[in-house]
Parts: sequence; structure tokens; C-alpha cells
Amino acid sequence: MANNFTYPTANQTSDLYEIMKFSNEASGNIFFPLLLFGIWVIAFVGAITEKKSAPIAWTFACFITMVSGMILGILELVSMQYVYLTVLLLAIGMFWLKLSNGSD
Repeated sequence: MANNFTYPTANQTSDLYEIMKFSNEASGNIFFPLLLFGIWVIAFVGAITEKKSAPIAWTFACFITMVSGMILGILELVSMQYVYLTVLLLAIGMFWLKLSNGSD
């Protein structure tokens, strides 16, 4: 039976950045996009449980995700299309917040 697992080399475990890069590549470049989604879900649910309205919770979660996505994008751990997506979702949240007049 063939072993289809990817094992890191010594160069891929030399520092934290290389380990993060390897974990993303070994998962098919989906690890950090899923991490961003998890951050968004936690921030959104956390804001909702604090009795914030949906537009405020959406905008807060998108802002936190956008900042995290930009950091990961600068480190080249996520594709720039995910960073653009977070900016677009934040813009939608800000528009939604403006339409709701910021009421709680």
C-alpha cells in the first residue's frame, strides 16, 4: 500500500513561518482560508451574543477577518483573492450598517 502523506523536510521546519507554509501547502492551500472563516464565525457569534445587531456584528466580524487576512496575505499564506473577498465583505457590511442607520 502506497503512502500518500506529505512529510516535511528539514528546510520546511526551520522556523515558524516555514511550518505554517508547509501546513498550508500540505492541506492543498485551504488551511488558512478555513482559519479566516473560523475567525469570522467566532467574531460574528461573539458579537451577536453580546446583543449587537446583525449589521454591527457582520461589520465587526468582517473587519477582524480583513485585518487577519491582510496579515496572512502579506506573508503570502493566503491568495490575494481571499484578501479581496474580505475587503468586499467589509464594504457590504458597512453599506448594510449605513442602511440600518447604525441603530441597535
